[in-house]
Amino acid sequence: MSPLDRYVVERKLAILLEEIEHLNAFVISRPDFSDFKEEYSLLHSLQRALASLTDIAQHIVVRESGGVPDTYVQAVKQLSSMGAISAELGERLQKAVSFRNKIVHDYEVIDISRILAFLPLACADMKSFACEIKRYVGEHFKPGETL
Repeated sequence: MSPLDRYVVERKLAILLEEIEHLNAFVISRPDFSDFKEEYSLLHSLQRALASLTDIAQHIVVRESGGVPDTYVQAVKQLSSMGAISAELGERLQKAVSFRNKIVHDYEVIDISRILAFLPLACADMKSFACEIKRYVGEHFKPGETL
């Protein structure tokens, strides 16, 4: 097993929560995206939030299983099967992570209205993920212990 620093998970959780705040601002303000900077800001925040989430999943899965997941979706799936997050949350987050791949790799044209429709649930799920991971880490690792 690879020892990974607990600080890394805590730092990634902080980034995730910060990006959730940015994304919630879009949910509240509902900009018209007439300025491309607003669209880029939304996509960047979503990408950073999901990247932090998958980094956390990878760290914990590697520590617990000793193996590296083949994909980000697989990392979230393994995290769920380990009981670190609920099965229902794991399934929803797998879809969000797949969507992240579409943003990052330009697999298709991004429909901002689709993102805005999916954003409230995505933010709630990512916040639930942060809570469940904090619980899991608190129950399985002592303060100062490497993950």
